[in-house]
Amino acid sequence: MNAAFEDVGQLNAESLVRVSRSLTGLHGKGHCMEEVADSLANHFYELFRATPDAPSQCSLVRLFKTCAVDELPQDMRPIIPEDDDLEHELRCLVLLGSRGDHPDWNSRHDSTNHKVISLQSVDVVEQTPMISNLIRMLGLNLHDIVKPNPELSVAGYYPLSVFYVEDALESPYIPSKTNFVIPHGIKSVVGFGGLLTYSDMFTIVLFFNVPVSREVAVLFKNLADQVHQLLMPFQTAMQIFKPA
Repeated sequence: MNAAFEDVGQLNAESLVRVSRSLTGLHGKGHCMEEVADSLANHFYELFRATPDAPSQCSLVRLFKTCAVDELPQDMRPIIPEDDDLEHELRCLVLLGSRGDHPDWNSRHDSTNHKVISLQSVDVVEQTPMISNLIRMLGLNLHDIVKPNPELSVAGYYPLSVFYVEDALESPYIPSKTNFVIPHGIKSVVGFGGLLTYSDMFTIVLFFNVPVSREVAVLFKNLADQVHQLLMPFQTAMQIFKPA
């Protein structure tokens, strides 16, 4: 039984304050960003329920972050020809935290297709509608994510926003209808995040098995700054992954 819970269908300004306060317990915990990402994914999965003993309203929760290929552990680096111009410039969207209904969704190491997503070029990213539209809906420019622009760092201001899909079954932005959306009853998708620094973005994506209204989805933007604060110390210290 989960003592602290929130029904996402009833989320409002008052309950959002409770959700925000619940995140304060994660401050100071974890030795790297990956550990905090796992804690965040687990926290949101356990939090959203209609009643304390009801199943989670999130079928899957994931936290992603962009990294330069040189920052990745050796076993995570995509194969790049040595003479390729991208050898040292390639950026990737990396799965750092995961929790869900399926056992294989409870560790980034067990992910089949989303462990490391190469952001080789704007054209390549455009071929993955969910990723390209997630970036745009977070208020970011694809060019700046593929090849970060230092000019985005203005007085420490980094934009944060929300990604929202009201109807996952009908949306062209959510793939794997027959293998994921339908069998797991995915109804709506809400993501929030933005730039962690000028060179890196982060996002938490929640796949809900209950409908989520636009009015509720926009409230999640208010949680982005707190998650930013949880992740930022590890970004500054470059303590991203658990030691091998």
